[in-house]
Amino acid sequence: MQTISAVLIGGGIIFMVLSIFQTRQLLSLQEGKMFKSWKILSYFIVSFLLGYIGALVLVFLDKMDIMAFITGMVFLGGAMFVFLVIRASVKSSMKLIETASAKNYLNDIFQNMGNILIVLDEHNIIKTVNPTTCEKLGCEPEKIIGNHVSKIFNLNGFGKGSLFETEFMTKTGKKIPVLVSVNHLKDFNKNFIVIVAQDISIQKENERKLKESLIAVEKANKELDQFAYIVSHDLKAPLRAINNLSEWIIEDLGEVPEEVENHIRLMRGRVNRMENLINGILEYSRVGRQKIEKSTVSVRDLVKDVIDNLAVTDRIAFHVEQGLPVLETEQITLQQVFSNLISNAVKYHDKPKGNVEIRCFENDNMVEFMVKDDGPGIPEEYHEKIFGIFQTIEARDTVESTGIGLSIVKKIIEEKGGKIWIESKEGKGTTFHFTWPKK
Repeated sequence: MQTISAVLIGGGIIFMVLSIFQTRQLLSLQEGKMFKSWKILSYFIVSFLLGYIGALVLVFLDKMDIMAFITGMVFLGGAMFVFLVIRASVKSSMKLIETASAKNYLNDIFQNMGNILIVLDEHNIIKTVNPTTCEKLGCEPEKIIGNHVSKIFNLNGFGKGSLFETEFMTKTGKKIPVLVSVNHLKDFNKNFIVIVAQDISIQKENERKLKESLIAVEKANKELDQFAYIVSHDLKAPLRAINNLSEWIIEDLGEVPEEVENHIRLMRGRVNRMENLINGILEYSRVGRQKIEKSTVSVRDLVKDVIDNLAVTDRIAFHVEQGLPVLETEQITLQQVFSNLISNAVKYHDKPKGNVEIRCFENDNMVEFMVKDDGPGIPEEYHEKIFGIFQTIEARDTVESTGIGLSIVKKIIEEKGGKIWIESKEGKGTTFHFTWPKK
C-alpha cells in the first residue's frame, strides 16, 4: 500500500512540474490582464507542488495508512486535471495568436493593395473598402460604406461573369476604366461579394494612341501608294518619250557619224537606267507593305526557275544542293532574294568560266542559305556599304546597275526576321549568307 501511494503521489508531482512548465509557456503567450491571472495560478501550482512533496515524505516515513492511498489518487487525478487544462489553454492561446497573425497579415494586404477592393453584402451594399478605393474616389470611407455599389460602378456587365470591364465613377463624376473581378464568398452562413478592380486608364490610353498610330500609318501608306502612282506615271512617261524620240532621230537621219550614234546609244542607256532606278525605288517602298499569301515552296525548284530565267550561257556552272528544304513561306519574296543574289554573281563574274554554288544549313527556327561564287570578290571596306541604297562598286558605265537591288534584298530579309551578311576577299570570290524563317 505504501509503494502504491508513493507512486500515485510521485505521478502527481511529475504532472505538477509539467504544469509549471506549461504555465511558463502560457505566460510567454499572454498579454495584459490574463498575464497576471496565469501568474497567480503558477504560484498556486508551486504551493500544491510543495504539498505533494510533503505528502510523499509522510508516506516514506510511514506516517499515513489507507489515507495515503486515497490522497495519492486525489493528488494524481488533480495534477493530471490541472496539467490538461493548462495544456489546452496553451494550445488555444497559440491558435488565437496564429489567427490574429493571419488576420493582421490579411489586413496588411487589404490596406496596402494597389487595386480597388470593395466588400458587398448579398444586397450589393458596400460593407468595407480599402484605402486605394477611397483615394480613387477622393472621399472618406464613412461616405462610401453603406451605399449601394451602383453609386460607384457602372453596373453594365455586373453579374454576367467573374471578370469584365466597366467604369469607376469618382466623386467629381470622372469615369475611370477598370477591369473588375467579382467573387462570391460565404462566411458563417452569410453571403458576401468581394470586388477587386484594376485601373486600366494607362492601358486604354495606350490602346487609343496605338489605334491613332495605325490610322496614321494606313493614311501614310495610302499617300505613299498615291505617290508611287504619280512617280510611275508622271516620271516614266517623259522617259519613254525621250527614248522614242531618240529612235525617231536615228530613223530620220539614216546613217550618222559613229560619234553621234554612240551619243544616242549612251542617252538611251541613261534613259533605261533612270527607268530601272524608278522601278527599283518603287519596289523598295513596297517591301513589307504588301500582304502576300504563304504557300508550300520547294526552294530547290524555286532556285532552278531563277537560274532558267537568267538565260545564262555555258560560261557559268551552277551547283545547287540536293537537300534544299520545302518551306511554308511567301514564294515571290524569297524568289526575289535568290534572283538578285544569283544574278549579281553572274553579272559581276570576271572569268571566262565560273561557278556559282547554292547551299543551306538548317537551325531551330531558321534556315541559313548561302550563295557563293568564285568571281572577283568584294573589298572588305564595301561589305557594309553595298547594302545601302544607290551603292555600287563598279562604275555605272561598266556594269548596268541601279544600286538598289541589295538594299531591297536586305529589307525583305529583315522584314521576315532574318539577317544577311557577306564573306569575301578581293580576288577570291564572294559568299552571301542569309537566314529565312521556316514558317
